[in-house]
Amino acid sequence: MVSQVYYHSSEDMFELDDASVDMVVTSPPYFQMRGDHEVDGYESYLDNMNNIIKETWRVMKYGRVYAVIISNYLLNGKTYPVAFDYYNLCAKNGFALLEDIIWEKYVNSTVKRGGTILQHPHPGYFFPNPKHEYIFIMSKGKYSRKRCTDEVIPNSIIRDSLDDVWLINAIGHNSRVKDSKGNCHSSEFPIEIPRKLIWLYSCKGDLILDTFLGSGTTIKAAEEAGRNSVGYELLKVNGKGVNYEEIINKKTMKGQKKIDGWAL
Repeated sequence: MVSQVYYHSSEDMFELDDASVDMVVTSPPYFQMRGDHEVDGYESYLDNMNNIIKETWRVMKYGRVYAVIISNYLLNGKTYPVAFDYYNLCAKNGFALLEDIIWEKYVNSTVKRGGTILQHPHPGYFFPNPKHEYIFIMSKGKYSRKRCTDEVIPNSIIRDSLDDVWLINAIGHNSRVKDSKGNCHSSEFPIEIPRKLIWLYSCKGDLILDTFLGSGTTIKAAEEAGRNSVGYELLKVNGKGVNYEEIINKKTMKGQKKIDGWAL
């Protein structure tokens, strides 16, 4: 079992051959949500995402699954339809939708909007607290179901995955893995999500890719399930921001390979 991290943009995953990846589990940045990786406008963000989706198509095997955890994004009173625009880019690049799952978060949202209607109980003042994200499960071509019928999914995974709404705790700031300066990923997702997806849609020994590795959760889940894994994450800008290399090393305890340079 091998896990590997490359520290540069996944727009060019030159280390990976065509049709070499068995499954992708990832969570793209939600536009400007990661303050250390800001982009120059929404259209530029979508162009960047489109380049990565195209490259993802190249490295994936035919019939395999592309799972994306994503949410819309509220900025300065405007809602950006990040989840829907990202899915549309995937569809335009050939990915087919298999399932859409709602991740419902147990804990209270960090964005408090619902109180507005309590103060102004009138039509037009409804602003709900955001407590869900989307999980789009797609395939490159027709999904290959019968690849590993001899492998049995743990009963705990099956019991918790019967519905298309998954109730899973979000990770609070105090519980996130920190670098040596106390910085952490701004939107670290719980390991239960990639753990479920990897067991449900991949086989032992498969290669799992995360194109936006963040804190390394996908690699940790792949290691637990006996899958090989590879991830891409950006280095810090001019030495500023979150040290993802430190965090990934803490979480996965695997040797890493660094490639110099910054790209977004």
